Amino acid sequence: MKHAKRQTAMLLLSLLCFVSVPARAADEPAAADGPPKLAAEFDIPKDGSLIVLPVTFKGKAYNFLVDTGSRYTTFDKAFAPLLGEPKGTLEGKTADGKEMTIHICYAPNATVGPLNLKQGGPVMCVDLTELRRLSGMNVQGVIGMGLLRRFTLQFDFDAGKLRCFQPDSIKREVWGDIVAMRTAGGTPVIRANVAGKFGTFFGIHTGYDYSGTLGRRFFMSLQTAGVIQKTARSLVGSTVDESEGSVSARIDDFRVGEFALNGLVFDKSPQEGSILGMSFLKRFNATFDFRNSRLYLTKSHLFDAPDQQDMSGLHLVQVKTGAKVHAVDPDSPASRAGIQADDIILKLNGRWVVKMTLAEARRLLRSGDGQVVKVLFQRGEQGYETSVTLKKQI
Repeated sequence: MKHAKRQTAMLLLSLLCFVSVPARAADEPAAADGPPKLAAEFDIPKDGSLIVLPVTFKGKAYNFLVDTGSRYTTFDKAFAPLLGEPKGTLEGKTADGKEMTIHICYAPNATVGPLNLKQGGPVMCVDLTELRRLSGMNVQGVIGMGLLRRFTLQFDFDAGKLRCFQPDSIKREVWGDIVAMRTAGGTPVIRANVAGKFGTFFGIHTGYDYSGTLGRRFFMSLQTAGVIQKTARSLVGSTVDESEGSVSARIDDFRVGEFALNGLVFDKSPQEGSILGMSFLKRFNATFDFRNSRLYLTKSHLFDAPDQQDMSGLHLVQVKTGAKVHAVDPDSPASRAGIQADDIILKLNGRWVVKMTLAEARRLLRSGDGQVVKVLFQRGEQGYETSVTLKKQI
């Protein structure tokens, strides 16, 4: 059985950072003093959940994921007839090795708030079915760096706001401590250190809902040095080699600039690159000054929030009637409770799963060591009730 990925939002989007497509050059207005000029402001979840914004196209609104890890804005293949004749086609593979066709199109007249997607240059057209299934979000596209890099972006989790400032008017001194930043493949990249002496570069992906991943070689070097002393393994693979499964580690003394964080959980990446996701970024109010290659950070109300991974052994995908069990880790709380692959989870603690997001369901399944979650599930035509006692894995 093909295993789903823990990196839900990364499954299809990782390829999009590296596709070579000529991008329209950004205008370079001269820098100016004074208060920052706000180009757009959007409400975002204060809890650091993945950010979805409404994009208006042909008179209708569609949900688009905001992802700094995606080089270009992307439309689902359902929009292909509305995007016109492609200007080019590329063949590629997703992170799990599946073949995919990417159509490169001229950006349509579509808007997110006062911003027009045409400002971001060409767009891609890709089948996003798997992204919707794994994330549980009804997203029809991705807002990528083609548009985002044209502004100074501020993620304010205290206020629940995403602000886009014009880059020609930067009020830098009020935005926090400075961390050097560059871009690679369109993605913002910063350097972080582990245990004071092991450093590497991390791409920041707002479309990834966990703390991050450590490049394969970097992960192994931390193990060899004794920095990683305990790991957790899951049935669900993070590589094409599904026999390996997913390996995670809890990291203490993770430093970015002057900030030290303890207890963040990172997955071992099948590749050499390392990334930071939303469970990391939410700990800050972060301002990305792309023009001047700087990231400004101040602590948010989530700075000391505990970082937890799944405690049930359940791996879920979205279906119309609730959540389908894609896989169950061997000897896990869910396995001991009698839940099997292909079961449909109908209720969790009395709440209909169909009325929850998958993110809410997953948060409940990592809500605390020893917590008991009552589960109503369906197998075939028969309904069953059981209880899952959550167990911290790492």
